[in-house]
Amino acid sequence: MSSTTSDESNENEQSEKHPAVLIIGEVGVGKSTVANMIAGKYRGGGPFTNSYEIKPFPVTINGIRYILIDTPGLELSDEDQSNIDIISQIDELLIQNLDKYLEIVSILLVLESKRMSKTQKQNFRQIVTAYTDKIIIIFTKGTDDQTTSRQYMETTFNTELRDTVGENGKIPGLSGRWVIIPNPNRFPMTDSGKENEHILENLSLLNKLIISLTPQKYQFNTIEPEITGINKFDLERGYICGMHKRSFTELIIDGINQDHGI
Repeated sequence: MSSTTSDESNENEQSEKHPAVLIIGEVGVGKSTVANMIAGKYRGGGPFTNSYEIKPFPVTINGIRYILIDTPGLELSDEDQSNIDIISQIDELLIQNLDKYLEIVSILLVLESKRMSKTQKQNFRQIVTAYTDKIIIIFTKGTDDQTTSRQYMETTFNTELRDTVGENGKIPGLSGRWVIIPNPNRFPMTDSGKENEHILENLSLLNKLIISLTPQKYQFNTIEPEITGINKFDLERGYICGMHKRSFTELIIDGINQDHGI
């Protein structure tokens, strides 16, 4: 009679997890827009809306299945809120009693392409330091010049950005780990109905950055590259956190069980 070692059990438990991408940022910076664009909805009609609730949705990136998680806004500008409070907020989002089901492989910090206040700079530095191995910076609401030229965009970086994700950043592995998401209203589709090249290029770069942070164990578990129902969320019935008295944890557990035929 064979027995299962603790190492084998741990390995099996790890392999049953699903990679997840967490989107964080202040209210109004465009987190939901970014989430919808990652889900393939560049011009409205996506599953993510402005919300004060945590919302997960299944997406695929280059054939790899992920759970994309949109979150309520952080208060990065609040002078009365300490850096510890900010990190505690993010840690709560990361934990959510989901260690058994999800592994957060990437954290997308969404920022507006404008000057930061002193408090925002302090909180930015704290977040990047705490999550260096997972963080990707996403800029929104940039000018046309910022959006179409990475070289020009970096000339507008403040000291905090230059020292972290800038070309000559001081944190190993973090240099260049940023993307600017074009405003679809300023970058329309072509006359022939094709998607704008700047939107496609920047989303492609973001996908590559997410994959670069994804452990190899997940990169072999691929499916056809389309948005698919790994958690079988029924958006028309409003299965999001807080509705129908179903918690975020229950949604994930229920969806994974369905996916495994349980």
